Amino acid sequence: MTYRNIKSNDRSGFTLIEVVVYLALFGILFTGAVTGAYSILESTGRNYTRAVMQEEGEFLLAKINWAVSNASTAQVPEGGVLMATVAGIDLEFKLSGTDLVLSRDAAAALPLNGSEVTINSDSLYFVDITAAGSPGIKYGFDLAGKTSEGYEMVSSFESTAYLRK
Repeated sequence: MTYRNIKSNDRSGFTLIEVVVYLALFGILFTGAVTGAYSILESTGRNYTRAVMQEEGEFLLAKINWAVSNASTAQVPEGGVLMATVAGIDLEFKLSGTDLVLSRDAAAALPLNGSEVTINSDSLYFVDITAAGSPGIKYGFDLAGKTSEGYEMVSSFESTAYLRK
């Protein structure tokens, strides 16, 4: 009888089960990375829209505040219209479509807000608060904007300005 030395096969490599496990782990990591990247891109669009809306809202508040603060007279004939006289020039703030417009001495109205935001039609208001003491105007509006993904965002703005005497 002869005995043969049976050597075990020294095969290097992966088994089928190891390959399946590695592919599953890679799939989970890849899905997490894609989801994270999408979330970052989506939040970037929201942050950009929010920043544009904040900038536009502060500009509109400052423009109205300037007009009222420097006005010799200011009236609110309707809730959505402000008429002020600054240095002998008649100014009128009102809504035209979804834009806040400014007319000077009954000339053509110029839109004050940019094209990336709109003013909700029933949100613009002016209130004469002269009866409460100092002559002043309380005003506010809602700005709406859309992200690059098409989601609508809305921000409210409100302020009070007093006439200088």
